Amino acid sequence: MRTKREVRAIYFLVFAPLGVYVPYLPVYFREAGRSAAEISVLFAIAPALKLLTSPLWGHVIDVTGDRRRFFLIAASLAALGSAVWVSTAALVPAMLGMAVYAFARGPLPALADTAAVELSQTKGHDYSRMRIWGSIGFVAASITVGFAVERGGLGSVPLWLFAVNLALAVAAWTIGRDEVPVPAKTSGGRAGVLSRGVVILLAASTLHQIALSPYNTFYGIHLADLGLPPSAIGTSWAAAVGAEIVVLLAAGRAVTRFGTKNLLVFSMAISALRWFAVARLDGVVALVAVQTLHAFSFGTYLVAAVTYIGTEVPESRRTMGQTLFGAVSFGLGPLIGTLVAGQAYQHLGGAGMFNAAGFIEVAAAVLIALALADPRRR
Repeated sequence: MRTKREVRAIYFLVFAPLGVYVPYLPVYFREAGRSAAEISVLFAIAPALKLLTSPLWGHVIDVTGDRRRFFLIAASLAALGSAVWVSTAALVPAMLGMAVYAFARGPLPALADTAAVELSQTKGHDYSRMRIWGSIGFVAASITVGFAVERGGLGSVPLWLFAVNLALAVAAWTIGRDEVPVPAKTSGGRAGVLSRGVVILLAASTLHQIALSPYNTFYGIHLADLGLPPSAIGTSWAAAVGAEIVVLLAAGRAVTRFGTKNLLVFSMAISALRWFAVARLDGVVALVAVQTLHAFSFGTYLVAAVTYIGTEVPESRRTMGQTLFGAVSFGLGPLIGTLVAGQAYQHLGGAGMFNAAGFIEVAAAVLIALALADPRRR
């Protein structure tokens, strides 16, 4: 069992690299001459590998019980994969680096979530107040690199990404040294994980992530095409995740008061309004303001979904449950969404792409509202 301080540190370091990867790496590759179609293929590698390998990571980690060893292995491989982009932006080497990086990143968020959920259930700590440190790490990296890019140009992005991944790998050697492996008492693969409720949640989460993919991959490019400065990218993401941090402070209480189902429907409905608004706006102030709705697109959505998985899946299969959730909702959804977004951006433009995202988000909200049972009424 890790301490609350260690879990906070893990979250900070696991999500800080995303504060560089998500806002800036697509724009870097665009600056390096990659087309929208090439960028969509490159960034589809990550969710594809997450879909294929994360359940395997989760099964092996649960069976061995050695979370620290696999955390160390994954963090070290992530640093190795990100090092490739420091030397080249050529498509084939970039794809190889993405493959290594994506494979390694697969279990890291799930390992953090598993530790946090266990502390929440055994020690009474608020999950959302631990998860908030991941958002703080994201914002810290995003703002820092935003200023660096403003001064030194987009060419420094790969070096910054390698640096934060290296920091994670170094920290992995020191965190949880006294942790004793506790193998699972069952070897039943996905048995006990895929209840009806979990399957419905995975389906709706896939739609939600398809709708979120245009933002994750093409939002920065969209702003550049609108003629807005690079600082607008960092400011937008800082506003988005800053709002997420504020909401996470109360998300645990919101789950208790409103239930996971209602919170999921609300989060997806607000997200639909967000994408419809992005499709119609072209000013920095308005676009930055709308990104504060990320607090619901990601913050309350994630807390509700992870809490639902944590209560639905048996204790011995929790890492498997969280990695399966990550593989499907953060693997299958972004895989489809990123590939489709690349084509949509080329043929429909940014406005058409975000309009389509809004309608997909509506479908996700309707699925949860009509099909998911409320756990409080069982």
